[in-house]
Amino acid sequence: MGTSREDSESRSSPSTPREGSRNRSGAVTALETTAGEATDDSPTDRLRLALARASHRLVAGWRTWWTTARHYESSIVPFERVDLPPSKLTHVLTATGREQVTADVPARSSGVVGGSWDRETVPFPATPGYQRVRRVIQSAGKDVDGGVFEGADHPTDAPTPRVGRPADGPEAGLGEDHPVVEASVASALEYAIADIAARGYRSVRTRRGERSPTVEPSISDPAPQVPPSMAEVRVHIGRQGRYLLHRGSERVAIAQALGVTQMPVSIWCRHEHWQQVRERVELLGTVSRQYRDHEDLPPVSALE
Repeated sequence: MGTSREDSESRSSPSTPREGSRNRSGAVTALETTAGEATDDSPTDRLRLALARASHRLVAGWRTWWTTARHYESSIVPFERVDLPPSKLTHVLTATGREQVTADVPARSSGVVGGSWDRETVPFPATPGYQRVRRVIQSAGKDVDGGVFEGADHPTDAPTPRVGRPADGPEAGLGEDHPVVEASVASALEYAIADIAARGYRSVRTRRGERSPTVEPSISDPAPQVPPSMAEVRVHIGRQGRYLLHRGSERVAIAQALGVTQMPVSIWCRHEHWQQVRERVELLGTVSRQYRDHEDLPPVSALE
């Protein structure tokens, strides 16, 4: 499928701060590392990362099979990667919807969950991640409402889900709207936008292959210790096959702003009604016309 884009553009020549550098506010930030490079490329770090990723991969495979996959005919691959247009990610789960999913799906596994969680959503443009990217692009002098972001004016008073950031680094314990955190994130977004604008949106696997082992999280690779598929933008699939964003709003907002045509995402949870559609395709080889081009279904020749 197509490749993707993911990071930041802002000034004409973005800086490339290293870990422990200071941003324009004078705050030290762990979010900014040069192209996401490792700070230490020792054999010990390589071995530690390899073991951590292998452990996550084995646990994810076992838990997914035991709790979910063995009960269905259609394959359920833990954190399965698919490539899709960023424009398909139009809604995000609220905190309530996320809690319903995480309560029923064991950590480090993919699952199938019933209930109404897929109806607990808000429009993606109403989320903090989208708005952060929007502000960074506006500050760079770009016309956000003139085409970079579709859908001119979005209501600022729309309900927003709780979207937490990792509680580590110098900003740990500070609120998301704290000036230090805001400046730190903006600086990281600038780099991310410039990188994607110049080099295209690449998968986490491709990015890791371009450099030494990543030991610090970044916007483009927020979880270096897990396998690549688990670090991609994470989505769920609702009862009617709609993709619902769970994690990675900044990456999706950047991809949409830069006109990326395809980006990789990993599937965490499917609604049980959607899983029934997958089962029908697996067992009968037929699919309704409305789903015939869905990325989560195998190609079939028979249409209902």
